[in-house]
Amino acid sequence: MGMRGGGFSQVLATVAIAASLGACDLEPCGPLDLVGTQTRGFDRQGPTVIAVSDGAQVEVVRTCARADCGFAELEIQSLPLRAPPDQIMLTASGRWLTYRVGSGAYRIDLDATQSQSPGGLGTQSANDVGVPGNIDELVGSLRGGDWLIYRTYGAGGTHDAEPRSELWAVYVGELAEGEAAQQFRLGAGHDLRVVAMGHRHIVARERLDEGREDLYLVRVAPARRVDILAGSAVGDPLHLTSGDSFRRVMITEGPSPAEIDDSTEPHAEVPTDVQVIATTGEGASARTLIFAVADLDHVANFSGEVVTSLNPLEDVPGLSPVSPDGKHLAYVTTRGDLALRNLDDQRSCMVRPASATRHVLAGFAADGTIYLQAEESGHEAVYAYQADTQVFTPLTGSDQQWRLQAVPPRRYELDDDEHPPLPWAIVRGDDELAARGPGTGPKNLSYEQASFLPRGDETLWLLEANNDGSHLDLRRIQPIASGNVLGFDTTDADPTVCRGADCKSPKPYSHEYSSPLTTVCVSVSQSAIDTTPWATQCSEPTKPKRYLDSGPPAGELGP
Repeated sequence: MGMRGGGFSQVLATVAIAASLGACDLEPCGPLDLVGTQTRGFDRQGPTVIAVSDGAQVEVVRTCARADCGFAELEIQSLPLRAPPDQIMLTASGRWLTYRVGSGAYRIDLDATQSQSPGGLGTQSANDVGVPGNIDELVGSLRGGDWLIYRTYGAGGTHDAEPRSELWAVYVGELAEGEAAQQFRLGAGHDLRVVAMGHRHIVARERLDEGREDLYLVRVAPARRVDILAGSAVGDPLHLTSGDSFRRVMITEGPSPAEIDDSTEPHAEVPTDVQVIATTGEGASARTLIFAVADLDHVANFSGEVVTSLNPLEDVPGLSPVSPDGKHLAYVTTRGDLALRNLDDQRSCMVRPASATRHVLAGFAADGTIYLQAEESGHEAVYAYQADTQVFTPLTGSDQQWRLQAVPPRRYELDDDEHPPLPWAIVRGDDELAARGPGTGPKNLSYEQASFLPRGDETLWLLEANNDGSHLDLRRIQPIASGNVLGFDTTDADPTVCRGADCKSPKPYSHEYSSPLTTVCVSVSQSAIDTTPWATQCSEPTKPKRYLDSGPPAGELGP
């Protein structure tokens, strides 16, 4: 099981306790402050960056941070690329744009290109630099900086019946003059597929026979005085456990070395990784396991599953399994109850039992609001829950299948002190995509397919490919209150950009491309989001909107 010291006896005791206590024996949670000292504070969120390419050029759109922005919310740069890319990837910091052409990759310092043109407008020289290595697929970025994880294939290539591949890490951030980029293989001798990325480590699985999998922790940029993994080196696979298919895996974060008075540590400002949380199996057979990153101690094993999306290894945009204070885990018991796990003392409590309701998924927004989806009377409905006041707010009815699609970082703040902030969410019904808030009907968004990006305030950005395939739009979904009823604006609240020196007529951002057959690539910096920053896939003629997907790249799903 990959345990150290008294880990095995601890797990046996934990399993025995879990077996003796049914879900119905959980005590009610009571009022909880789930914000406290935030590990996911809004003040740490960097500027949102989106990169769009449909050829040998890329447009970089970012939140305007200049004092002279005025009414323009966004600034845009057009940068030339060496060739049309097969993938583009923004690192988690939002500073570095990388792109892959065949088996070669290049990096561009967006801070440097922005400084060349303080207005951030027009076309600038990219000054791209080659990234070393044979890079056949970009997997993603560590969540806290500028490390890229990538995959390289053997001579047979990706279309072999059994492609031979290796997993690698390379640092593409700022280097001292004459310094070579750090680069090394991950999990030599193992066929590893990445399931989660932290700030300094990754977790990967290796498939065994009969649907079983091994789960490994791999160090990439460990904090030397925190991550006490005796005898191991960066890149070594450290066995955590074996189990059925791992459907949800995440790495929680802790204070950076600089915050714990160790500014001499490399990348001292990057948060540390604290725990690996992994759910194996699903439904009645699901179990969730928790490991300490620092020493591999197996600290918990209990029945139930972490479900923040109906798709394995994904999160609903804006939704995290862990509360903003880093102390509570939202999960669904094997009976379908909604429960919270205290990650400090490993005790669980009941938020909402499954009587006429069976909970399907749940997680936290950045302000501590719990959003959940539940089956009721043959239909599915979406709710918001405030743990401090223990108030459930229905966001949909039970008239049809309503599924949660995205949540904003914060509830909508009203102008008066009489009413608490109002939650809202993006939901998909049987035949519509809509914004929903309390006390109001759905605001139909009229989009066939879209992806969503939390902004860091009470709004969401919507990235949408129009139906005729001629352009890609970026719009803001802005709630508007009338008393304690929410409406939504997707027109006047559109983010605007200035294209030109005088900027007299700012317009909503829209990227036009030549034809529906154009290959389109989109990447979003995850600096303001807690989900894994996977490398997105470019579109294809047979999959013209694939770049809107947010899950793992094809190589991580296995050969």
